[in-house]
Amino acid sequence: MILLISLVPTILAIVVRKFFCDRGVRLAGDAATSRTGRELAALLLTKAGLSEKVEVVEKRRAEVKIAPAKLILSKRLAEGKNVIALGEVALLCGHALMAVKNPDLMKWRQWAVNFSFAFPIFTLVVLIFAIVAAKLSVTLGLAIAAAALALGSGMSLASVQVEVQGAKMMATIIDQSRIFPRLKESEAVAMACKALAYRQVVPGAIEWLMGKDMEKKIAREVGKRVARKVMRR
Repeated sequence: MILLISLVPTILAIVVRKFFCDRGVRLAGDAATSRTGRELAALLLTKAGLSEKVEVVEKRRAEVKIAPAKLILSKRLAEGKNVIALGEVALLCGHALMAVKNPDLMKWRQWAVNFSFAFPIFTLVVLIFAIVAAKLSVTLGLAIAAAALALGSGMSLASVQVEVQGAKMMATIIDQSRIFPRLKESEAVAMACKALAYRQVVPGAIEWLMGKDMEKKIAREVGKRVARKVMRR
């Protein structure tokens, strides 16, 4: 009974991720644009009135710091010009916007993401030791592991609207401003930004596995588009 009930929030999180993130990213495509991630971040922060409130730096790992607000871009994102990379940059700008406007809410979202990643893994490690030591049955161990995953999924689902709100604000700026010279580029990056806001709606381990699957699908889709263009020529 515990196992069956625990599957509900996890399955719901996976469905939300598939429908809103994977589908949106696939529709946005991964074509090259006329902007780099570095340029897009500067333009978005300026349009949002955050250029003096958010410091932009480049390091190995992309993230957003709170109090004081700091936007950290990785080299891949800073130099990237493809739609997915720019969608990630726009989403990070949305995080920075939320960090300035409502830092407590952004802190809660970051805590929820970290919790959804660490708690199920920690629980699984403890359960493995307990099962090996014959102090716990395999069936009960699976039920507890599913419950831990369900708790992580519930936290991710409850807090994902923080990212969605920031992404929508950045997508609106992209749509209404002349950040990109072509409308097609603006629409694709805005769509990718809003879709990627749902990327971490599932617990960390599942997000990593689904992320790998999404990368393969995007690569296949881009490959098909290139092949069709070659055939037309």
